[in-house]
Amino acid sequence: VWSYMGTEISFSRSHGLKDGERVRLTGVNVEAGANPDDRASELAQKRSEMFNTVHTVFVACDDDEAECWKILIPVKFLAAEFPVINNVESIIWARTSVETFAGIKVGDGNESPEGRGYVVC
Repeated sequence: VWSYMGTEISFSRSHGLKDGERVRLTGVNVEAGANPDDRASELAQKRSEMFNTVHTVFVACDDDEAECWKILIPVKFLAAEFPVINNVESIIWARTSVETFAGIKVGDGNESPEGRGYVVC
């Protein structure tokens, strides 16, 4: 859904996301139009690529009582140019913020300010 702040994505239940977390979207297919020419098809492909990537989210709401579960991603268009997206049910999202590393060895680093390990960049 279009929003002046970006693209609003609604969920059917709690998403559990927090502001600043990152999600990867896949399966977004922007419609090229009723009678697409090469230019329209190319534009639709580029717009699909804009959605089918990793995004930092802003949480609009995640409230079971209000039955409101929405996030915003920073993909913006003018209201009149917001693309038609087909097969919304087939879009897949995955959180990419949480990463687990095993077996890391620090050759040279600085201890964390909290004293819990090392700062790795």
